[in-house]
Amino acid sequence: MRKILLAMVVVAAIPAMLMAYPQNGTPAPSFTLPDTAYVTHTIPGDYAGHVLHLFFWQNT
Repeated sequence: MRKILLAMVVVAAIPAMLMAYPQNGTPAPSFTLPDTAYVTHTIPGDYAGHVLHLFFWQNT
C-alpha cells in the first residue's frame, strides 16, 4: 500500500517540477533594481535585447 501511494505522489509531482523551470523562449519576469548611485533600473525593460550581467554583494 505504501509503495502504491509513494508511486502516485511521485507521478503527480513530476509535471509540477518540470513546469517550475523556465522554458526556452519565455521572456524574463520584469523587476527593478537600484544601482550604486541609487538610480532605479527596470530589467529587462531598459535593457531588452542586450546581454546583462548582474553582480550582487553584501555590505557589512
